[in-house]
Parts: sequence; structure tokens; C-alpha cells
Amino acid sequence: GLWTTASDLARFAIEIQETLAGRGHGVISPAMARQYVTEQRDRTGLGVAVRGSGRTLSFSHNGRDEGFDAQLVAFAETGQGAVIMINANDNSRLMGRILDFIGRMYGWPDGESAPASPASPAAVKGVSLGAARLARLAGYYEFRENQMIILVPNQSGTGLETLTDDLPDEPFFALDSMTFGSAERGIRIAFNLDQHGATGVRWRVGEAPPGERLVARVAPLPSTQVAAADPDPALTTRIAAALTAIQQGGTALAEAPDIMPGTKQDFASGIGPALDGMSALRYIGVEEVSGRGIRRHGSDVARVRYYRLTTDAGPRFVLVHLTAKGSVTDFDVVSF
Repeated sequence: GLWTTASDLARFAIEIQETLAGRGHGVISPAMARQYVTEQRDRTGLGVAVRGSGRTLSFSHNGRDEGFDAQLVAFAETGQGAVIMINANDNSRLMGRILDFIGRMYGWPDGESAPASPASPAAVKGVSLGAARLARLAGYYEFRENQMIILVPNQSGTGLETLTDDLPDEPFFALDSMTFGSAERGIRIAFNLDQHGATGVRWRVGEAPPGERLVARVAPLPSTQVAAADPDPALTTRIAAALTAIQQGGTALAEAPDIMPGTKQDFASGIGPALDGMSALRYIGVEEVSGRGIRRHGSDVARVRYYRLTTDAGPRFVLVHLTAKGSVTDFDVVSF
């Protein structure tokens, strides 16, 4: 592996920039430097991501090892850029926020730090909706396949916020009773509702309709729900057996009758400690999601049952994704 400092990594990028400008020190040739920042395939140059052209042409690379993250961004033509290293594995938008600030402060070209499409202004304040309204909209949403986001009410009652690693990340202020705007980016979300509550959000970047897509709701926040009587205890027994087989892996997973083939294949190499020490499941409720387009490990998800459980990490909730026939196709252990 490579161990370095932010300053030395910046010097590496500066040498590429200087060579492109005809002021290099002979480390590589100008022709090789040009190839370095020329797309070879899939928006990638020689070992770095490349984006834009002319003044907006940038090259970048990020990295992660246990306990720290790194990000390099440099503009090939203007000589601008930044290197960020942090002593944490951070899955929030922290890196993006820092880059956005640097880009604004130093007048970067509209490139690496700019949104991918024209954006409306960030929201600066919200209207008060009240706890009951916000609780109805809060929950887990399928941003991409097998990538959920969580929206929880903010403390002021004026909007929602996403959590990353159970900590507050991006605020969304209520613009009206159905539409919310990011306090940091030109992103708007508008909720779709039926008689039972939210079914998803229309996620829009900028003002143009092509920037809009539907983000389906997976489940409400189990922590806010009153536990109900289990309408199908036999199904819960089968789910518990399936989760135990997933946790055990090996032959137990391969021979389990109520787990989808794609799930068995994808979990064959293990799932980590998420279910270690799992206790008996306590049923809370169910979200019918058939028709929302949620897929996990190659199978359509028809409903999501959510339970309270205890693991080695403490009290948790588990969202169990089921096919129309009641087979397990995925699970998510969550804290809220």
C-alpha cells in the first residue's frame, strides 16, 4: 500500500499540472501527463477519474483504509485543487461539503465541486408542520437498489434530515406540506401519499423534470411504531429460521428453504456481525411495497416486515424484505 501525507499527495497532483503547462521537472513526459488526464474508458484516465474538458477538466481519486479516508481533486488546466485526509471512515457528505466550500472560496471552474445538473437554490428555512405530519413522512427509502436513506424529523418541527451512521447529515426544510428542500444543495423532494401514508418521494435535482426520479419508501421508522399483534406467527417463525441460516452461513444457508437463490449466492461469503447474538424477533408491523419497484438480490420485494430484536451490538430493529410468496430476499438491521 501507499502511505503519504496530504501535502505530498498535493505535490504529486501539482507535478501533473505543471507538466501539462510545460513546467514539469521531468518525472513524466508531457505526452504521458496528457494521457494521464485523458479518458481511457468509463470516465477514467490512467488510474484516476477524469471529468469535464478545457478549464473544467479535473482528475481525482479517493481512498479508504480502516480508520481514515482520503480525497484528491485537481484541475488539469487551471492549477487548482485540494487534497483532504480525515482520521475516520465517514459515509456522510462531509468530504463533498469541504470540496464545495473550497470550490466556492477559490473560484473553481464549474466542474468537480458543482452539481451534475442545474440546481435550484438551497432552502434556507422551513415552515412548521408539526410532529404528527413529519412522523407520517419519516422512514426508510430505497435511494438505489440495496442503498437506503433514512429521513427523520428535525428537532424544530420544520423539516426532516437524513442520518448517516446514525448521526445527522443533510437537513431538508419543509417548503410546504408535501415538498422539502435541502439546506445545502439544489435538491427538492416531494412526497407521494396514499391512504396509509407515504409511498415514496419524487427526488429532483434542479428544476428540469429530467432530473427527477422516484425513490420508493421501504418502511416507516420502526422505533416510532406501536407493536401490533402478529397476523402470521408462522411466517415469523420461518423468517427467524431464515435469518439464523443467513447468520450461520455455509450449509445452513445453502439448504435453507425460505431464502431466495440470489440472496444465498450474495451472502455466501458472509454478512459480518450484524446478526451476531440475535434474540427472538418481536413483530412490530409490515409495509406493503408491491409495485414500488424495490428489488433485492435479484428478486422483487412485495412487503417488508419489521421487528425488534437484540444483537451483540444492543437493541436494534430489522427490516425483512419478502417476496410475494414470503421468501426472504434481504434484511437490514437498523437503529431507529
